[in-house]
Amino acid sequence: MSQNEHACPSSCPPIKNGLLSTTILNSPLSLTENLMRKAKAALKRVLYTRAGVTIDNTIPEETTYLVPDSNHFGVIQMPKNGSSTGEVWIEPGMSTGTRDVDFKSIASFRGALHYADFNRQLVMESTIEGRFIMIAMTRPDITEIRDQWPVVEYVDKSGEVHSTTFDFWIRLVDGTRVAVAVKPARKVRSSGILEVLKNVQDQGVGGFADRVALVTEVYANHDAAYNAGWKLHARRMRNQFQYLEALDFISDVQGSVRFNDLLQDASSPAGRRVAIWNLLDEGLLVPDATGRIDDLSFLHRATSN
Repeated sequence: MSQNEHACPSSCPPIKNGLLSTTILNSPLSLTENLMRKAKAALKRVLYTRAGVTIDNTIPEETTYLVPDSNHFGVIQMPKNGSSTGEVWIEPGMSTGTRDVDFKSIASFRGALHYADFNRQLVMESTIEGRFIMIAMTRPDITEIRDQWPVVEYVDKSGEVHSTTFDFWIRLVDGTRVAVAVKPARKVRSSGILEVLKNVQDQGVGGFADRVALVTEVYANHDAAYNAGWKLHARRMRNQFQYLEALDFISDVQGSVRFNDLLQDASSPAGRRVAIWNLLDEGLLVPDATGRIDDLSFLHRATSN
């Protein structure tokens, strides 16, 4: 074996073709992203210090665990009277969309989320769609979500017949059905989606929905998705004892209080955090301001003025 084959990768001569040029083109972008990440981390430390909140990253000597009442995906079907089979676990079903989503793509993010209310998957073809799914699943006025449906035919101004598949379909508490299209804001004009949606709306949405809607990252933004993600996590990790303890704790709270202050003196700070998010999810606690909810956010009881 030659000496070069034993050498470490850093000692190999640089490649003069495509890989080198790609690395050069990507390096400014990577540098900018790293600088922005460090700047955000530094700003976070400053804000926490000013608020008197200490970020403790020390690994504890003793590991503690959350104790949710029912920590599982899928549905546990309890045995009927007289049954000897015991509990049965029903795994989440596949998406009910009209077309399969190829999860292998270099053009956009693909994935699926568990829809606990109906025990099935909801698929996504972009990060904006993923954020919309999380937000929609936490909205109390939405009772049902379907993905990749419906397929609607419409006639354009030239008289030609076309069809379009909506990204999502939702049903509201009042029974209103909404067909939802998701697009990045920068592609709204170039894609012609507004004209398509106007034609579909004017022609009745094929009878599948009462109206149409367009969602961009303005609505499905990172902060809203962050809050929704914590609410979904809290639903899954809910512990009734911790919940009641937190509910009793906030009963004496007057005015606004920092999120971090509600964690003090808790028997289980991690469990208290989940319980606080349960209270936020149920509307018993309300943030003073819009945006991302973190340890520095001020919260108040929904009944307070």
